[in-house]
Amino acid sequence: MAARLPTLEYRITRTFKWPWFGTISLLGATVVLFLLAFINIPLTGYETVVTFQNDFNATDLHWFHRFMPFRIPKPGSLCDPHIFKVGDAFTTNYTFYEWSIDSVVKPNAGDSAISYKGIPLTFCDVTSIYADGDIRSWNIDFTVIVTCKKEDMFNVTARTSFSMGLLPGRYSPLLGTVRFFNDGTNDIRGEILDGIIRAAATDVGTRAYNAFVLSNFTTATIISLRSDFAFCPMSIGLAALCSISRPEVVMTYVSAVYNNATIRLFDNSYPIDPVDNPYVLDADLERPFYNLLQAVYAAIRVDLGNPSLNNFILNPSALKGIIYENFPATTYNQNSVSTSSTLYSRWNNPTPELQKYLPVTLSGPAQVQVVYPCRFQQHKPIGSLIVSVLVATLSMFSSAWAVFILVATAFAKRTDPTANRCDGHCSRHRMTVEPSWFDSYNAYGLQPTEYSGHFQGPPTKDYVYAPLTT
Repeated sequence: MAARLPTLEYRITRTFKWPWFGTISLLGATVVLFLLAFINIPLTGYETVVTFQNDFNATDLHWFHRFMPFRIPKPGSLCDPHIFKVGDAFTTNYTFYEWSIDSVVKPNAGDSAISYKGIPLTFCDVTSIYADGDIRSWNIDFTVIVTCKKEDMFNVTARTSFSMGLLPGRYSPLLGTVRFFNDGTNDIRGEILDGIIRAAATDVGTRAYNAFVLSNFTTATIISLRSDFAFCPMSIGLAALCSISRPEVVMTYVSAVYNNATIRLFDNSYPIDPVDNPYVLDADLERPFYNLLQAVYAAIRVDLGNPSLNNFILNPSALKGIIYENFPATTYNQNSVSTSSTLYSRWNNPTPELQKYLPVTLSGPAQVQVVYPCRFQQHKPIGSLIVSVLVATLSMFSSAWAVFILVATAFAKRTDPTANRCDGHCSRHRMTVEPSWFDSYNAYGLQPTEYSGHFQGPPTKDYVYAPLTT
């Protein structure tokens, strides 16, 4: 027996009997078709691209968000955090100093890294300042430690180093520069901070040099110290006592090196002793160094965006309560130049040129200035956009149309007993389209007997039904 070849089949179509059903269905289909095309433009006509943003909370807004507010991205959901490891460099958005991660106290990215998501540095503050001055080169090197305490977010210590001196071979990054913007404006605050610290360093150098020369080169040539400050970040509150009172400087360790290579050390954890633990900052240098450390402390807090009331750079009215106006007269420093503070004089009576750029203001808490990779939506090229929208729209419409026809057919069969009759077939075989034996067969499970002869005249219902045999 020859194998049958595979065949294809097609369904017999019938016309719905309901008036206006076809017109309403076609109009509705047209509306749905355009609606699907409109919906598919944002769904398939856009593609995800990686862009780089300075703001971690940057959002991506498009015209269709007015109609689809649920698709508006939440701030911080489009960008990836920046990962810092020990030794990585960064600046704040004020960019006065260059910082590097000194230690990660509590990592939150792997075992040794920290992730940063653009949070303001309101929980950071200066905790230590290291200074190393050499009268022979008229140079002072600084290292400043900033501690950030934010559980599970940015718990690190960072440091910055810079120099103040006359030697051209010592490079001091960032500090003292003027920033120029694309809109023609500039930011001279970095130069102001540089001038303040240089004025304080000049006081130290002048009195140390006078003592060194007039003592026949027997006083200290190098002073190296570590000073500590109370942790007082902006998150504590601007009304906190540490934010309104004079910042207390603790000279934790001080050493003095003399021309004959002698070193004298002071440790604040032990009582002062003239022999075993001498306080090596004498009357010539104690107050000038105090002013210098306060100047560095205030300048660093400007870079952190901390508007505390006890910052004399931001609030000149606090100058008198923080900075010494005069220094004590000593054996080696007795004239008016060496007993008056250059820092106090210049900041209390600024020149007309400096006055143009005062007061020094802040735009808000500092943030780490990094670039974040962000996933934004961008429309495809016009050709790809049209193809994508057409393919998606037609596939969705064809599926919806098929479901609509199936539902309409099922409803028609349920409400109209003639819905499953084919008008063309009944006319060709001279059958009535009214309910007949065929409908009874469907309804009662009966089988029609053979009828001999041919139809003469109009169709009739003279059929005999016999029960089905089992």
